[in-house]
Amino acid sequence: MTYDELGSLFRCEPENARNIVLKMDLDHRKSPDGEVRVKLNAQLNDLFFDRLFALRIDCELRDRVDDLRAAYDRMVLREKSAVARIRQTLVAI
Repeated sequence: MTYDELGSLFRCEPENARNIVLKMDLDHRKSPDGEVRVKLNAQLNDLFFDRLFALRIDCELRDRVDDLRAAYDRMVLREKSAVARIRQTLVAI
């Protein structure tokens, strides 16, 4: 991972992530693209996948909430339409 990516993982600035890498003595090398890449240890790998999973769950929950709101809106429209039909029927009587 790059320092930018690690900063996102640690929720800090890339420079702070670099300092963490140095303190943890993680393997890091400059890639051919010029970016320094850090090899995660087992604990950081677990943290990465936990955060990735949490993001996925958050997205899924947001989507389901949006689905529920849309269903609610459709129900409200149907109810308003039914009330309007009943009122028209009562007026006609």
